[in-house]
Amino acid sequence: MGMVRALLSAATRGKVDELRQLVARSDAEVLGSVRTPKFDTAVHIAALHGHSRFVSEALSLNRELLVSRNSDGDTPLHLAARAGKERVARLLAGLAQGWTFDASSRDDGFQHPLEMENNAGDTPLHVAVRHRREPVALTLIEASPYSAFQLNDSMESPLHLAAREGLSYVVWKILGIATVEQRPSISDRGTPLHEAARGGHSFILMLLVQKRPELTELVDASGSTALHYAAERNEKRMVKILLRRSIFVALKRNNDLQSPLHVASSCGSTEAIMEILKQSAGIAERANALKCLLRYVQSEEVVNRADMDGNTPLHLAVKLGRPQMCLQLLRDQRINPCIVNKDGQTAGSILDTRIAHFVMLDPIFIPFAFLSLIAYNTKSIPSARGGKPKPLSKFLSQYVELRMGTYTLVSTLIATVTFSSLFTMPSGYDQQDGTAVLGHHAAFKVFVVANTLAMLSSIIIVAWSHWLTIISCVAMVVSVTTAVYLTVVAKSPLLAYLVIAMGCSTPVVVLVMLGKNVFATPA
Repeated sequence: MGMVRALLSAATRGKVDELRQLVARSDAEVLGSVRTPKFDTAVHIAALHGHSRFVSEALSLNRELLVSRNSDGDTPLHLAARAGKERVARLLAGLAQGWTFDASSRDDGFQHPLEMENNAGDTPLHVAVRHRREPVALTLIEASPYSAFQLNDSMESPLHLAAREGLSYVVWKILGIATVEQRPSISDRGTPLHEAARGGHSFILMLLVQKRPELTELVDASGSTALHYAAERNEKRMVKILLRRSIFVALKRNNDLQSPLHVASSCGSTEAIMEILKQSAGIAERANALKCLLRYVQSEEVVNRADMDGNTPLHLAVKLGRPQMCLQLLRDQRINPCIVNKDGQTAGSILDTRIAHFVMLDPIFIPFAFLSLIAYNTKSIPSARGGKPKPLSKFLSQYVELRMGTYTLVSTLIATVTFSSLFTMPSGYDQQDGTAVLGHHAAFKVFVVANTLAMLSSIIIVAWSHWLTIISCVAMVVSVTTAVYLTVVAKSPLLAYLVIAMGCSTPVVVLVMLGKNVFATPA
């Protein structure tokens, strides 16, 4: 018992003279038989404390201690790597390089000392990188380049761990090795590129993308690419690097069917969102960017955030005349239409200016965007010129009065002319039975259909502009279809029925175009 205590004490303090005295009293075999409760030998203890002279002396007496294991499966090199003892690690690595197996050792499945795995499957290099011992890791890579690609039980190589811990020199050293993996190793946590993105190490990510571009589109167990994690962390630089390597990675969805843009939106990563939209404008359009932004952005501040000119998304949608965007924005209760930009304008006042100058970029802006804006007529919009706030419906009324007045007048004239022409048939009527003389002629049938279509189309415009005339318009449709039926049915029943069908479809067309807003159109 005294021998055990004395040997372990000498190893802890690094006393080489005491080691020699103890061995002289017995023999070198005592070094292998003396163990701690964790099954550490004297060499394990000396390596842990960084006593390189003691380790060198002990191994010169008993070479087999280099590959001895404790209860965790660690060799002395594992402990030196964990503690960051570079001198001991360099000594052990040098001795390991000269290690040779005999036939019996190979049959028993012994590994090379530099590649030996502990109970977790970690080599000494894994341990050094995991504990951020960069000098030791570089020493071990020089001694055994192959160990840089060894996988532990979690399917992680030292490259994975170095990328996760942000050890850029270690990553650079491994990537510079001529012999690399045949196929990229993918753990549940993904590739080394995933680890770099998850850890926010942009320089390491850039190195990996340059040397291992195939990692860009690989996914982890959740189906996420490195771009998903870069977007989640709001890392603008990493997003830019990844998208420059592969623009199509922006389309990849994870197991939750979320693209990187969805992830950035859900996390409120505004800089990442802007970079994704900038780098992949076409891709973002296909992904329905605005819709997913509104769905996943939780913060009200984000959806109302202004640009350098003070314009919110609603300002820009009105300026560009984008009806679908206006619809999506105005359906979101978090959108604030009262925000003023640096020019002192709200979205409503921009609309007011465009109405005054008869400027509208998109003709279909009327049926979509404006009818959606009506739903917000209870909200007051500050005037760009100060004074009493204007209700948003006021802007809509002005627009309808200025833009639809001419259309309504023209449509009314067309409806009047076409209605009267139905009763002034070409060649007149048969005096005996009151039917059209040319009722069987093909050109007459074309006239009836075209005339009816022109009149009904005009009625739709009139009804659109002034909803209080809907009843009279419906009555006009009934009278026209009835008149046509009476004059045409005797000689051309199918034509009469066609006109009736067209007339009945007119109210349906109005309802489809305006929906529930048909009665909300300003008079």
